[in-house]
Amino acid sequence: MHHSSSAGSSKKHSCTPQKSITPKRIRTLSPMKHSPASFSANDNTTSRMLQAAPIRPFADETSFTEAIQAKNADEFFMRFGYMKNITTRTRHVNKAVKRKEAIRKFQQFNGMNITGELDEETIEKIKQPRCGVADFNESSRDRPLQFNAPGYKWSRKTITWKVTGYTNQIPNATQR
Repeated sequence: MHHSSSAGSSKKHSCTPQKSITPKRIRTLSPMKHSPASFSANDNTTSRMLQAAPIRPFADETSFTEAIQAKNADEFFMRFGYMKNITTRTRHVNKAVKRKEAIRKFQQFNGMNITGELDEETIEKIKQPRCGVADFNESSRDRPLQFNAPGYKWSRKTITWKVTGYTNQIPNATQR
């Protein structure tokens, strides 16, 4: 775990991360865990630490919300096959490009207006209940998954079907 210290090389009196939003990138630091009384009066490190304010990684609440949405969107797009897993070594710019491509792909797949932006319509679609099967597999990211039962072939091109049982988790009209 990375510790930040305003004293430079001294790690004796460091602030500890309270909450990590993205690994090794954005951290919110908690106030100092030591009281000023626990330090000696001759300690220059103490006076410098008392002057330092906790770091705020975002200018406003909107930036914080956008960062959380982007992180959650990345996880969603990786889980359902719209984006390959992003490693911690991937550059921030590369992540943004990959996210934009994944958003476009998701919007196209769902018949939405293709903006490449994480707009309100896209966020609402992401939040909707769905099955856990990925829309795209690793080998063919450009095509949706297709049903394939080796050795079997339908004799007709059209099928007749009906729903015999509904789940309570999704409205019946949506399941039809």
